Amino acid sequence: MGDKSQRNSKRFRVHLSVRYEVAREFVVEYAQNLSSGGLFIRGTTDLKPLERVPVQIELPGFSKFLITAEVAHILTPEMAATTGNAPGVGLSIIKTPTGFDEALSSYLMRLGKRPDYCVLVADNECRRLVTDAGYKTDAVPAATDLLGMIARTTTPILAVVVSRAQEEEYKTVATQAGDPGLVFVIDYLEEMDDLLGRLDDAI
Repeated sequence: MGDKSQRNSKRFRVHLSVRYEVAREFVVEYAQNLSSGGLFIRGTTDLKPLERVPVQIELPGFSKFLITAEVAHILTPEMAATTGNAPGVGLSIIKTPTGFDEALSSYLMRLGKRPDYCVLVADNECRRLVTDAGYKTDAVPAATDLLGMIARTTTPILAVVVSRAQEEEYKTVATQAGDPGLVFVIDYLEEMDDLLGRLDDAI
């Protein structure tokens, strides 16, 4: 989870942005704070108790949500050093936009389903990110070995993620297996949010 602050007008003295990069970060945040209407942002301590701040929250595969939160407690670097925690600010969420609760619920449901499926990914960095998102993953085999891998697997293979240069040969094999939609294409890590959304839609 990352955060940033920048000074603008007196009304919105601090703007905070939170992006959950991997599923486990969100799961910890939800278990510790979001489930009870709170939010903890590491590294931000220049706020005052009861100060209201806008916070932009981004869940992978969803739009960004701008919520309003109130400072509930501040964990200063000195206090954090005595507890072994990271310094930051605890916020109480007091206003959310339309659709936020539904998105949160939908995302939790997606996270719960992901471990039941395996995603084969050709690129190592992309595979790491898909693993971090909560899916079981494995390397993409040679196209000639894909049918055998599909037949042997004990976990349903949700997708075969390859580059555009590999797409045609793997789609040919997937079509032989009766599922041409099994092949997903990605060339850039910037496409990861879209890929995760498409994988969740395929569940």
